[in-house]
Amino acid sequence: MTVDEYFGMIINILMGLTFIVLVLIFFYMIYGEKEEEQSSSIRRLAIKIYQRLSMSLIIFFNLSF
Repeated sequence: MTVDEYFGMIINILMGLTFIVLVLIFFYMIYGEKEEEQSSSIRRLAIKIYQRLSMSLIIFFNLSF
C-alpha cells in the first residue's frame, strides 16, 4: 500500500462518514419534532401517574397509622 492509496482510503472513509452524518441530521430534522411531541405527552402521562400514585400512598399510610 502506497502513501497515495493510504490517504485516498482515509479521504473516502471521511467522506462516507460525513455523508452518513448529514443523512442522520436530515432525518432528525424531519422526524425529531414528532418524537419530541410524543415524548412530551408521555412525560405528562408519567407525571399524572406519579402524582396519583404518590397521593394514593400518602392516603394509604395516613389511614393505616
